[in-house]
Amino acid sequence: MSLWQPNLYGINGRDLIGQFVRYGIIIGGVSDKVVFKGFDGVNGLEIGWSETILSKETLKNEKYVETLCKEVDVVMSLKHDNIVRCYDSWVDVQKKRIYMIVDLPSSGNLGDYLRKNVLSSDGAIKNWCRQILQGLDYLHSHNPPIIHRDVKLENIFINGDTGIVKLGNFNLAMFLDEEYSGDTYNSPEFTAPEVNEGEACKQTVDIYSFGMCVLQMITLEHPYSEYVDKDYARTKARSGIKPDALTRVADPVAKKFIERCLVPASERPTAVVLLDDPFLAQTSVPPINSTPISSQDLGECLKVVPRQVCRLLPKTSFRLIGRKLKKTNDLIPISVKLWITYFRAGEAAVKEIVLSLESDISQVIEEQVATGYGLSNQDIVIVSQLMGKMVTELSSPDVSRKKYYEIDSHDNEVIPLRRMGWFRTIRACLLCQTVINWTPFELDYE
Repeated sequence: MSLWQPNLYGINGRDLIGQFVRYGIIIGGVSDKVVFKGFDGVNGLEIGWSETILSKETLKNEKYVETLCKEVDVVMSLKHDNIVRCYDSWVDVQKKRIYMIVDLPSSGNLGDYLRKNVLSSDGAIKNWCRQILQGLDYLHSHNPPIIHRDVKLENIFINGDTGIVKLGNFNLAMFLDEEYSGDTYNSPEFTAPEVNEGEACKQTVDIYSFGMCVLQMITLEHPYSEYVDKDYARTKARSGIKPDALTRVADPVAKKFIERCLVPASERPTAVVLLDDPFLAQTSVPPINSTPISSQDLGECLKVVPRQVCRLLPKTSFRLIGRKLKKTNDLIPISVKLWITYFRAGEAAVKEIVLSLESDISQVIEEQVATGYGLSNQDIVIVSQLMGKMVTELSSPDVSRKKYYEIDSHDNEVIPLRRMGWFRTIRACLLCQTVINWTPFELDYE
């Protein structure tokens, strides 16, 4: 039997002239739009085959159908390295579908990409920010200027092999000074406050949304995720109240960069101005040592003291354990202890700190803990995120005072403390012979 197996994916559709084929593999989509993997038989390239389904309910909304048709016209005219390219499009009246042949997002959208991969520095984020701003500058400098109106990580696509990111999904895009409807926005947490006040839609709305994207990339938190009630979260976003995640940005330069994007519309800088911000200064990346290791060298590396292998790890592990205390003077104190496990030799001091919810957790940790414990900027961000999540969880009225809760830098999720969790932690520490330090924190929740 021949090893050659053509059409391994299975062809499920073709365009009118047979240049493009659609495979039965879904690689993305939102609501009524689905993107399949496809192939350009003429140029020998993998492509994205986008189908927008025009259901009966969709056809009743004339404005929305108009925006869908407009998306085709807008995207077909755009040619930029950081904008998803549209190569062809057509409408099938009988099947009630709009087809678009676009660039293949090999690694999906940036939101999913960040959830699957762990960054060790902010160098990649700065690189992505530059590319997104270059794409926005291209749109905003277009003749006439184009406003995306739906900038969010789910609409930014990345090629994991090259690190190139591209803005896509232009179904809400519009030209400057064109009439629009504010209720067409489907991501209010990324929408500029002035949109809800009926002001004219300008390029600055994209800058605001971009700022929220940067905040999400740095903190790995969806804006306004501190509110369980989604409707309440939308109300806060529309009123212009900043998300709590902003207080957990440890790097002051990064925080200032985000705040520049979230100021009132008249004060927001353009995309090209933001490209010169200090936060986006080039980050030097250490060269990769490509010298091969011989079997003899490898053997020498593995000659370590028994039970000390884990000390070779350059990472510090963090764990928070907390519970509610008895209510006093209309306050609900939350006792939180920070457990730091070092994978390096040396002694560490135990330091007690008293905080309140009004305190800037990141700043306090940076000033009073980071130096004494030798925490890096990345460590500060991790500890701030863990403490923020713990306080948010324990402040809920549904949390019992009788239970302890824990969160660590591996799982990043607040869960009830179990005995097995204690056993695993103690066992790991004994095996590694690490220094364990308890640092008590008292956080008063009003």
